[in-house]
Amino acid sequence: MKERIYYKKYKRGYISCVFTESNNKNKTLVIMAHGFRSSNIGSSRKFVSLSRSLAEKGISSLRFDQIGSGNSSGDFYESSFNDWIQVIQIFIKEYLNKKYKVGLMGDSMGATAVIDSLEDKKIRDNIYGVALWGADPKIDIYEINGKYMEEGGQRVNKNYWIEASSHNFIKNFESYGGGYLIIYGEKDKNISASSRKKVIDTARRIRGKAIILKGEGHSNWSHHQIKKAIRNTTDFFYKLI
Repeated sequence: MKERIYYKKYKRGYISCVFTESNNKNKTLVIMAHGFRSSNIGSSRKFVSLSRSLAEKGISSLRFDQIGSGNSSGDFYESSFNDWIQVIQIFIKEYLNKKYKVGLMGDSMGATAVIDSLEDKKIRDNIYGVALWGADPKIDIYEINGKYMEEGGQRVNKNYWIEASSHNFIKNFESYGGGYLIIYGEKDKNISASSRKKVIDTARRIRGKAIILKGEGHSNWSHHQIKKAIRNTTDFFYKLI
């Protein structure tokens, strides 16, 4: 396994990336999209652990910081959800052109952006599997008073959420014909029970698999449950290649 850190130009800035290459030369890849106020390591370093777990199964991975997050350029306040989608699509197209077999994994708002990136049919038809942790379908639209939302000491302009709500998550979710793995915390307070049920029911109707982590919230899962999520996600992608 090899890990390479590099920067990719995007508009007037750059995106910080980590490519984890497995020892297997089969050119199978999972692109990982982090969530709101996160970075390419993921909360509790979940993305790091997942990328190395995938590598042990012969699957390479790409994780990156969205513009305004982590080590990428830009200010978090100026974050754009449409940029999040476009960045994911750029990476998908890049690695498809390099003849990789591409799967997608997203956490929280990264999961939402992953699904909305599938609006592009050429992308949608060439993805071999999608894993979503804590996917926020934006069925519950945030009401934000003023020009920004503040959370955890960071501010983001309200247009981020307006853009996120403008996409049809469920329609994009249903349009994908490949394999799905959905993971939610049983006591996720960030996403309503009705929204989670809608995603889970839709996944099961189209033969996707859903896992509920008992007693867990949105993303700060226990060590035991993190290992369970990583193991199940790794096995999910491995079985599809």
